[in-house]
Amino acid sequence: MIKNLSFVFFLLGFIVIQGSCEDPVIPPTPNSQTKLMFRWIVPVYLDSSFLKPSQCYFSGNYITFATMDIIPDKRGIVVLNRLTGKKAPNWLRDPYVLMQPSNKSFDDFDIGGESREIAYLSNPWYVHAYNINTGKKIWEYSNSVYIMDNRFSVIGPNLYQGYWPEDPFSITWAKLARYNYKTGLKEDLFTKETIPGYRFGISPPVGFVNNQNDTLLIGVTSYQNYTSFHCVFQAYCFNLRTRLMEWENDQFVNDHDYSDNLPVLIENDKVIIQTVSKLSCLDVHTGKLIWQKENLAISLNLTFPLYKNGKVFCLTDDGKLFCFDSETGSEIWSITSPIFQPIDKSNFIYYEGKIYFNSYNNFDMVLNCVSAETGEILWRDRGVHGTMRGYLLLDENLGFLYGYCNGFVYCIDLNQTPIP
Repeated sequence: MIKNLSFVFFLLGFIVIQGSCEDPVIPPTPNSQTKLMFRWIVPVYLDSSFLKPSQCYFSGNYITFATMDIIPDKRGIVVLNRLTGKKAPNWLRDPYVLMQPSNKSFDDFDIGGESREIAYLSNPWYVHAYNINTGKKIWEYSNSVYIMDNRFSVIGPNLYQGYWPEDPFSITWAKLARYNYKTGLKEDLFTKETIPGYRFGISPPVGFVNNQNDTLLIGVTSYQNYTSFHCVFQAYCFNLRTRLMEWENDQFVNDHDYSDNLPVLIENDKVIIQTVSKLSCLDVHTGKLIWQKENLAISLNLTFPLYKNGKVFCLTDDGKLFCFDSETGSEIWSITSPIFQPIDKSNFIYYEGKIYFNSYNNFDMVLNCVSAETGEILWRDRGVHGTMRGYLLLDENLGFLYGYCNGFVYCIDLNQTPIP
C-alpha cells in the first residue's frame, strides 16, 4: 500500500513538473475523497522521501524551506516558484548537502536580508547564510568553543541567537548575539548570569520599534534546577540603541513553566508569551502583566499562537481550540469536542474570516477550516491521501495556501475550493 501511495504521489508530481503554467490545477485521484483545489503538487526530491521540513517562508516569487533530516543526502534548502511549483533555476540540486560536518542536522531555518533574499540555517555549532537568488553561500560562522541555541530569530535583516559555554544549557553565563546578514560578523549584545544551582539559556527574541524609533528585543530565559525540579521563567526587554535592559519580569508564571515558542507581538503595544500551561499578555514598555489564561492544558508547545483582528487563537497539545479577546483575555469561544490533535509543530493561518490548521482526525491527517468569529467547524479535508500535516504558508493576495505532506509540497487555491 505504501508503494502504491508513493507511486500516486510521484505521478502527481511528474504531471505538475511537465504541465504548462497556463493549466496548473491538478485534479485529485478518484480515491482521494478530497474537495481541495490543488494548483500543484510536487515532490521535494525525485524519490519523494519522507522528510522533516522546517517552517515555510516567502522570498520574492518563491516559497522556501529546509529539509532538516539527520540523513546527509536528504538535507538542503528547497526553493519553488509559488505559482508553478517549479524549482528555482539556482536550486535544481537534488538532493544537496549544505552543512558540515555531515553527521549534523539543521535545527532551525529562516529568511532574512534587506529583501528577504538570505536563507539562514543553524545547529549548535554552525550558522550558514545562502543567497536565495544566486544559490551561493554568503558566509559561514563556526563555533568550536561554545554551544549555540538550537533556535534563532530574524529581526529586520539580521539573525539573533543565544550561546553559552556548556551543553545543553549553561551553569555559568549566556549571551545573546547578533549576526550581520552581509558578513556573518557576530556581535554580543548582553550577558546574563545563571542562578547558582540552575541551568539556563537565552531564547531568541522578537523585535518591537517604539515611538522613539528604538528597537526593543523581547525574549525569555528559563532557569531550571533538575535536582529540586524547580524552574524560574523570566521575560526581558533589551533596548538595542542604549544597550540597556528596559525591564525584566520573573513574576508572571509559576515555578515549572518554560516556553518553546517565540513571543508574539500584537496591537496596542502588547506581547503574548505562550508557556507550557498558559498564555500571558504583557505590556511591551513596562513588562507589566495585563492578563493571563492559566491551566489551559498540560502543554501548549506544539502550535504557535495566532493574533488577528483583536483575537488570540490557541491550540492545546491535547486538541482543544481557544479564542481570546486580546485586550482583556476573556474567552470568546472554545472547542473541546471534537478535538484537533496536533500532529507536529504547526501553526494557524488566517484568511477572510477563517482560520486554517492541520491536525489528526481519527487516523487521518486533515486540514481544518474554522470560523474565526464563532468557532464553528466549517470543514475538514484529508487532502489527497490523508496526510495534511505540519506548517502552512499563505499568499494572502492570491488566496494560495502552501504546505508539505510526506515528501511533497502542495499549493491549494482557497478561493476555488468548493467546500461549504
